[in-house]
Amino acid sequence: MKKDLRLKSFAGVVLAAVSVLLLSSCSSVDAAATVGKDSISVKTVESSVKAILDERVGTDTTQMQLSTGSKLSQDVVRFHLIALLLKDVGVKYKAIPTEAQITARRAAIVKQVGGEASLPKALVGAGIAKQDFRGYVKTMLISERLGQIAQAAGVDNTNGAAIQALVIGVANKQGVKINPRYGKWDAVNANIVDKTPNTAVTTK
Repeated sequence: MKKDLRLKSFAGVVLAAVSVLLLSSCSSVDAAATVGKDSISVKTVESSVKAILDERVGTDTTQMQLSTGSKLSQDVVRFHLIALLLKDVGVKYKAIPTEAQITARRAAIVKQVGGEASLPKALVGAGIAKQDFRGYVKTMLISERLGQIAQAAGVDNTNGAAIQALVIGVANKQGVKINPRYGKWDAVNANIVDKTPNTAVTTK
């Protein structure tokens, strides 16, 4: 998988930035997660999950390790949560990309994976719903821009510590809540995890 579509490795960098957050369930059963007054609806999560599963139909996934069931739902909530947190940070630090920039990067990624015909398989392997691809590109650009801002300010480790500090500041101020149906918030590792530890590897 091309590096621009490695959602998990990207998420790993950004998730490390989000710690010491409020641990509690969402106040609304219709919310999968909330950040301050903004929320990610259960409907949004279910729509993304359905799209991901639909996109796997007709795709050769024999060499892919793909999340299913509750693990897939967790992955989708995590993606939308990261996107929401980084959007808020991006607004604060004027790091939101233009539509033209998003379009240009999307085109570059499509070319990198072999064209539009190859994109569906690439998205399946990355666990990204087609409907969320543009949002993923936007999130990636925000992260890159924040790194550039940190670098210009002379901050060390611009891909990790600098973005971590920015995200933590916004997240702590607004507060994050996770619907318990998707697990719980692990403040130490800044991740959504199962309520009961499960060491089993979930694949296709």
